[in-house]
Amino acid sequence: MDGITCLVTIHGIGFQHAPENGGQGYADGLHASLQSHRPHLLSGDPRSEFGRPAGTGAVYVHSDWPPGSGKIEEGLKRLGRWQAGDTSHRQVDITGVPLADDTHSIAHVALVYAGLEEQQFHPGASLETLAKAVMAVGNYASLPSLVHLGLADTWAILHHRSATSTATPSLQVRRAVTAANPQPVAAPDKSGPLSVIGQLDQDVTTYVCRNDLRERVRSFVHDALLRIACRGDVATVVVNAHSQGTVLAFDVVREMPPFAASKIKHFITAGSPLRKYADLFYWGTEASGFSAIPWSNFWDETDPVADPLEPARTWRRGDAMPASTGESLLYESTDPDTGESSPVPLSDTVVSNADHGAAGGLPAHNYWDNDEQFVVPLANILATVAGGSR
Repeated sequence: MDGITCLVTIHGIGFQHAPENGGQGYADGLHASLQSHRPHLLSGDPRSEFGRPAGTGAVYVHSDWPPGSGKIEEGLKRLGRWQAGDTSHRQVDITGVPLADDTHSIAHVALVYAGLEEQQFHPGASLETLAKAVMAVGNYASLPSLVHLGLADTWAILHHRSATSTATPSLQVRRAVTAANPQPVAAPDKSGPLSVIGQLDQDVTTYVCRNDLRERVRSFVHDALLRIACRGDVATVVVNAHSQGTVLAFDVVREMPPFAASKIKHFITAGSPLRKYADLFYWGTEASGFSAIPWSNFWDETDPVADPLEPARTWRRGDAMPASTGESLLYESTDPDTGESSPVPLSDTVVSNADHGAAGGLPAHNYWDNDEQFVVPLANILATVAGGSR
């Protein structure tokens, strides 16, 4: 085997919870589903951690380890240690920190940003974000389209709530991280639609308006991805991001150094609000780091968070969907030598989560439990990338 393929999963900040006492972390439901489709490829965590035996679930990497210590480096060491004296940050000592066992070629790493005082409600950030969105709403949709979208979203939430209310690891809001409860674990009583929507709002507003939070989280994810890319046993990387995590992942990947970005062979987004960031908050659409990375975007038309990413900047929600070209006209890459811009390789895939078994308080936003339309395509992507790395 020439090297492993590492699947790196990134969720919205308030949904990143780790296993506790042998229980499930936020990515373990997805991990189990992927393992059912690729049992001979996908490894569990080769170390015994979180009260679980070796070979169980994803490898969880924390920004705060031990919980409550404030030691970021101790958490990142699970991915390896930078070699002493290596100022280029290209050599990682992986002694004692395997990501996969000897019989599987795919590892699964789930990132957890812990120790957030920002889980407290910040009304200023919410008001500022709302004001920005109202000022620019015409860039995103017309008033009739907004009314229609609002009614459709409300109907979808209420229609599916009673039938599919079972909490799933991927959409469980984690409990508040405090000095008394430093470990970011799930709060089982906070999986209803209002809790999920409230946490989504909190994730977005703090990321838009709290640059201190944004920079801390980006720094952690950037270092984690860089260590993975620099590991001698990792041949290829697949980034799998969900919800607000897609914004964080996009933020980081487009600024990765070329030697590290060259190991990323697929970028996957599900339930992404990236178009809203571009239209409502005037975030840039330059994506030169993605010029050679295939990008697959999964979105549900009834998901209030998600949008397609292929249509051009002039497209508005409510407009007819243009024919797919396999390229994004929203995001473009600029050639540093010529200054010419070109679309990035990207394909939108429309799914229907609630109709394919997804559960939880907001099933339309639960892609990881949509086995047929999301998990199987992801498993196929992993198999293709892993096969190409041998």
